[in-house]
Amino acid sequence: MINVLVVDDDAMVAELNRVYVGQVTGFHCVGTASTLQQAKEIILDGEQPVVLVLLDIYLQQENGLDLLSELREAKQPVEVIVISSAADAATIKTSLHYGVVDYLIKPFQFPRFEEALTNWRQKSR
Repeated sequence: MINVLVVDDDAMVAELNRVYVGQVTGFHCVGTASTLQQAKEIILDGEQPVVLVLLDIYLQQENGLDLLSELREAKQPVEVIVISSAADAATIKTSLHYGVVDYLIKPFQFPRFEEALTNWRQKSR
């Protein structure tokens, strides 16, 4: 099983993404985080090693790009797929600079979500 963490401050969106993860064979959602601090605690905890993070950019008082840069600076072996309404070129470019494996712009349909996860799994083998 590939352990996935959903980082989104909107509880309904986080729950939807958690359910979506459960519908893709081979993936398991280990939890959801509504803040960057919660996300870091879950990732660093190591009890259920997080392999893939589904990261929103626009959080209440925070920016998901900050978590992305911290993960890269700490050389955390975690892959990231951005799921956000942030569609501006600068945000997408910065995300790609930090090595995100895919970028889904909200709203999207389940087939696009499933494609992102399965494509990542095929490339990571």
